[in-house]
Amino acid sequence: MDELEDEWDAQQEEIKLLSEEGIRNIEDEIADLEAFRDLAVSITQNAKGRALIKALKVGIEKTEGVGAAKKAIIFTESRKTQNYP
Repeated sequence: MDELEDEWDAQQEEIKLLSEEGIRNIEDEIADLEAFRDLAVSITQNAKGRALIKALKVGIEKTEGVGAAKKAIIFTESRKTQNYP
């Protein structure tokens, strides 16, 4: 138990409390993150995805009409979709 007491005392010395400004900054960040979460949860339809599928169908129909292959290249900034197999 004595060994644990020594370790606890050493850990207590390393703890630094946040300033009032630091606390406000963290509270503001938490509020922002909660707002982003709420916005993400409220999204029920993928409008961009639907528009992309519609445009692909139209484009492929037109390319088929001239005998071209059914292929498309989609450029994205999302790293998640860039790695899609």
